Amino acid sequence: MLQNSICYFPSICYHNIKIPVKVIKMRLKQLHDYVKQNYEDGQFTQNYSYEANQANPASDFRMGQQQARRDFQNGARFKFYPLLLVKIANLLTLKRLTEVKNFVEGYNREKRKLAPK
Repeated sequence: MLQNSICYFPSICYHNIKIPVKVIKMRLKQLHDYVKQNYEDGQFTQNYSYEANQANPASDFRMGQQQARRDFQNGARFKFYPLLLVKIANLLTLKRLTEVKNFVEGYNREKRKLAPK
C-alpha cells in the first residue's frame, strides 16, 4: 500500500479499507435491490427532495432501526451495510444518499444493541 500518501480524510482513505472490492460491490447491489423492492412495494410514497431543509433524517434512521428489529424478531440474520462506503458515496454525490446513510446508521445502531454479545 501507499505508506506516504496524503490523506485528507483518514477515516475514509482507500488504504484503510480492508474489505475486498468484490464484497463491497455485492453488498451495494444487495442494498440497492432492497431499496428498489421497498420502493416498488410503495414504501416510499413521499416526494423526496435532496434539499437539506426538507429531509427528515429521524424517520430514515427509525426505519433502519425498525428493519433491524424485524430481522431480529423473525430470526433472520442481520444484514451487513457498509456504512463507511455509504458515507463516501454520500460525499461524492453531494449528499444525495443522505436518506440511505441515515437508514444504514439506524440499522447498524439497532443491530449492535440487539446482537448477542
